[in-house]
Amino acid sequence: MTNELTQWDRSDIFGAVTVRVLISAAGVPLVGRFMDKRSGAMVLSMIASGVGGAVLIGISRVQNPWEFMLLYGVIGGIAWVGQTNIIAAALVPKWFVKKRPIAMAIGTTGGGFAALVLPLIAAATISALGWRDAWVVYGVFTILIGVPLALLIRRQPEDIGLLPDGEINDSSLQGSSSPSGYNLKESLKIRSTWMLIAAVALASLPSIAIPANMVPLFEDRGFSQNSAALALSIYGLMSVSGRYFWGYIANQTTVRISFLGLVIMGALVMGLLAIIQTQEFLLFLLAAGSGLAIGGMIVLNPLIWPAYLGRAHLGSIQGLVYPLVSIVMAVGPVILSLSYDRLGSYNLGLWLIVITYLLSFAVMLVTPEPKHIERP
Repeated sequence: MTNELTQWDRSDIFGAVTVRVLISAAGVPLVGRFMDKRSGAMVLSMIASGVGGAVLIGISRVQNPWEFMLLYGVIGGIAWVGQTNIIAAALVPKWFVKKRPIAMAIGTTGGGFAALVLPLIAAATISALGWRDAWVVYGVFTILIGVPLALLIRRQPEDIGLLPDGEINDSSLQGSSSPSGYNLKESLKIRSTWMLIAAVALASLPSIAIPANMVPLFEDRGFSQNSAALALSIYGLMSVSGRYFWGYIANQTTVRISFLGLVIMGALVMGLLAIIQTQEFLLFLLAAGSGLAIGGMIVLNPLIWPAYLGRAHLGSIQGLVYPLVSIVMAVGPVILSLSYDRLGSYNLGLWLIVITYLLSFAVMLVTPEPKHIERP
């Protein structure tokens, strides 16, 4: 785009990205309660796919930065509320109890694979059609794929006469056959809710910072651009794999134990990433470890809330949690960039991430074990 629109700065594009994220985060609390309604998620996803596709088509005709800001940043940010992981986090746990961790891993895989595949598709489409027609193609496919799939969304199995995990009778679920749990008002009065928010937010600090700085971190340590790109690819592959790994661990143990293991692993990886400077093979292993830890949080975050607060009101609860965690995630890149700008190294920022992981471990360790929420 910037090759043709020469009067544009990169800040015009990334500024719109920032506005999009902020508007989306601000909108989640407004739609959280709506997703707990019978057809709420289906309607929200349909609107998001339709409006989101129209926005992409509209971008194909932009000439000025303010047009891109309006379409991609403002209107796209509003539509993105219904296209983020918030829907998966609110609905998948309602459909599964015993199989919830693996189901959540599968439910969040799309975003991980998209990050790996879409850049290749975008490069091929732009090369063949030009960037303007490429935006049209993206928009049309968003509508043609997103809207019909949205029609298949159902809030919970009980709405259509089914039970979680595909069970056929209530007794096989051992008291988990009907949605139950605390509503948002009740959850806010429970100390564990705020402790969990703190633990999850602290553990989510590197979620954007590490992948965004993986390439410059390797290049600043003397590695080639190809080696840095390979490190990022390894990170991406392990981020997807990490969802299944930690989903399996949570399925075999508990979400709480899995979370404690993840943050200890994350602290160890970040500490070693600060210490080891030149050994390429070891740094590739640490890139893989970073992906495993950060990818795992994408699964464990939405698993924590039904485990502690039940599955009946997850939309409302995620509406509270998502913006708070997003704010902390947005701070991560700032910490790493300031560390480099002021000290010429990412090491201080990496050690600060180690501290946040350890604080997250401490908070989760003293958070009371969840009571049995999912009762008849």
